[in-house]
Amino acid sequence: MTADSKTWAIEILSEAAEVLDEEIRTLEADRARLTDALGDERMEVLVALFGGQLDRDEEVEVRALLGYGERKLISTWARLAHLKVLRREVARGTMRYINGKESFR
Repeated sequence: MTADSKTWAIEILSEAAEVLDEEIRTLEADRARLTDALGDERMEVLVALFGGQLDRDEEVEVRALLGYGERKLISTWARLAHLKVLRREVARGTMRYINGKESFR
């Protein structure tokens, strides 16, 4: 692999990391805004729902009563979790690539 192709690959990975970081920042701001709009008691219920801590009947009941903001918050949590995993994978992949333990795909 040439130095130019290695530099190009590192630039691509860096750009991917920047895009992910920006999306994560945006979603964190959305999460904060949505969380602030809900009371502590409702947040406890939503955290339990998202964490899979409710039994089936409770989950069905809570889901039936979810408002738009609550659905948006749950969606935001899921997207944040996914993007944070992707960001870690990009960071690990970049380090492995730089250290010669992985090829760029």
